[in-house]
This record gives sequence, structure tokens and C-alpha cells, in this order.
Amino acid sequence: LFLIRFARALPASFIPLHIQEIRGTVEGASVVTGLLSAAIGGVAAISGLTIARLGDRINKLTLISRLLWISALCALPLFFTRGVWDFGVCYIVVAFFMGGVEPNLQSYLSERTDSSSRGMVFGAIALVGGFGWSAAPLLGSVVSIGLGIRWLFLFYAIGIGISYFFLRIVKNVITDGFQGSSHTR
Repeated sequence: LFLIRFARALPASFIPLHIQEIRGTVEGASVVTGLLSAAIGGVAAISGLTIARLGDRINKLTLISRLLWISALCALPLFFTRGVWDFGVCYIVVAFFMGGVEPNLQSYLSERTDSSSRGMVFGAIALVGGFGWSAAPLLGSVVSIGLGIRWLFLFYAIGIGISYFFLRIVKNVITDGFQGSSHTR
């Protein structure tokens, strides 16, 4: 969860500055950023109602893995976009696929955590995820100062990709550990 939240939060604080950079002016950038934020919120809600529900029908770890892979591939063009519209469309597509990741991950963890220890487990998970959210703006500042804001979006795609590979490793360990168990649905 640390990696996923870190990747998701990495470029978020810098989107208004990136929009200004793309447009070449501060004027009107707040309107464009507001519209993009509204679209991302709407897409995340739609994702939660559609993609996240797929986890009830197919293996959650497989679904999460695919969502991360698709998100990483869709995030890669963000580094190369030069216009507001292509940037916005790419970012919204990534938000749609990433929107299904956390609900399915939380559901997966809930299914596999004993009810007597859920409070402790989910408290620890929230702490780890919070570290991801807090570390992202710090690294984002270093990257944007050293390389430029546009580079955050390359690191965003890489961060999602790292999350994908980490999940694949964890999935293999879990699957091998539960061989023959009902936990491998």
C-alpha cells in the first residue's frame, strides 16, 4: 500500500504547476486544474462502482495486478504530453484504472484478516499508506527542482510499475503459501 499511495500522490500536488507550464501562462490554469480535478473525482467514483466490483467475481490479486500494469502503461505517455487535452485525457484514464486498485486491495486484506485483529492490521496499513502519501510530495519536490515538473510523470509511471512488480512477487509468495487452501480463489 505504501508504494501504491506513494505513486498516486507523487504528481498530485504539482498538477496545477504542470498545467501552467503546458499553457505557458498562469491565467486560466486554475479553471483547467479545477475541471481536471472534477473529472478525476468523477472517474474515480465510476471506477469504484465498476472495476472495483470485478473483484467480487475474479481473483482480487490478479485484478489489482492487471489494473496496476494498465495504469503504468497509460501513465507513461504523461511524460511526453505537450498539450492540456492530451495530458488531461491520459491522467483521467490512469485515474480510472487506479481507482479500482485500493478498494480491491482493502477488500482482499479484509477477507484474509481475522476479525479479532482487523483493527490492529488496518491501523498498521493506514500508517504505512500514510507514509506513502507523506513521502511523495517530498520526493516530488526534489524531482521537480532537480529535473523539472514533467519528470514527475515519468516517475509516476515508474512508481506504478514498481507497485505492479512488487505485487507480482507478493502474489507468488501468497499463492505458493496457500497452495490447496481456499484463500487462492
